[in-house]
Amino acid sequence: MGSNSFKKIIGEMKDGKYIQSSFSKKTMGVGDDMSATGSISAKKLQEIETVLKAWLEECRQAGVESTRAVATAAFREAKNKEEVMAIGKRIGLPIEIASEARESELAYWVGTLGETQQAVIDNGSRSIEFVTHDPKTGYQWKVYNLGYRVSFKKFFEGAKDFPSAKASMEKELRATLDSVSFMKEQKKYVGVEFSEVVDFSFQLDSEKTQVLTLKTLLSKCGEYEKMTAKEFSELKSKPNADRALPRLVVASFFAQKWGYSEMTVVERELGVGLLIERALRK
Repeated sequence: MGSNSFKKIIGEMKDGKYIQSSFSKKTMGVGDDMSATGSISAKKLQEIETVLKAWLEECRQAGVESTRAVATAAFREAKNKEEVMAIGKRIGLPIEIASEARESELAYWVGTLGETQQAVIDNGSRSIEFVTHDPKTGYQWKVYNLGYRVSFKKFFEGAKDFPSAKASMEKELRATLDSVSFMKEQKKYVGVEFSEVVDFSFQLDSEKTQVLTLKTLLSKCGEYEKMTAKEFSELKSKPNADRALPRLVVASFFAQKWGYSEMTVVERELGVGLLIERALRK
């Protein structure tokens, strides 16, 4: 239950591998609805219940063993989050409103399937989670409200060209560097929720794990930087531009600053973390 999109995922861990059998996605706009008053509106709550009930029934028909839901940033911030929990009780669906630490931990499992010493960025619509895990020190994490929808509105929407949008966004990202220094010198740099960058900017198959080199990321930024004001305006109006452009800046900026030559972009969604967790506990 993301701040912008809900996803229904049916899957399992088998022989150390994640196997997904069904995936559905629906744009819900909970974050935008909540931001006006600080609460989720009655109309949106009804929409949430309708979608969850339908998906729960689909899971039952598919013979799913157990169901769980995890809600992210917008739900943490909503004044009436208890009404969302009440929906879960009414329909028989356990709903967890994840803390920042919990969401970061789930994101790490999604990106690594449990492998240690990797630097994982989960770039959602409202927030970005930075997280690593080491057997000795455990999890280290940090969350910033610089998700793609927040960043697009703040840096891209009113910008006349890509260089000015990128420069403004990188200035704010630069302010986070000291607090996320734990992301350096890990075995791998992994991106969760970066599939729109793969689709939009590189026309690759986002349903497979992709590796984007730093050279490729910088080349694409350079291509956008050469655009005229008109071309940039047209680029911003394309479907999913708001999802892809801020994430492209994030991916390239931190790869440079942390010294990674590539980012591994996994196709898995945050909810997969619940499935991995269940398998590990078994």
